[in-house]
Amino acid sequence: MTADRNTAVKPLLVNVDMLCGLLSISRSSYFDLKARGLIGPVEVRLNTKLHYARAEVESWISARDPKSGKLPSREQWIALQGNKRWP
Repeated sequence: MTADRNTAVKPLLVNVDMLCGLLSISRSSYFDLKARGLIGPVEVRLNTKLHYARAEVESWISARDPKSGKLPSREQWIALQGNKRWP
C-alpha cells in the first residue's frame, strides 16, 4: 500500500515549536506558561527534546472554557482526565 502524496500525514507527536504554532505563542511564552503549570498536556521526552501527543493537545485545546477561552492548567487537565492515559 502506498501513501497518496497529496494526503498530509499528521504526526502523532508535536514538538515545542509545533505546539507553539498550534497555540499561536512564542517559545518564551511557552516556557513561561510551562513553568507556571499552565501547559496541560504531559510532555514526552525523546532524547533531550520535548514532545506532546497530538491527540492530547487537541483534546486539551477543545477543553478550554467556553466563556473565558482559558485552557485548563496542568492540575485541572490531569483532574479532568482522571485515569485516561494518552499514547
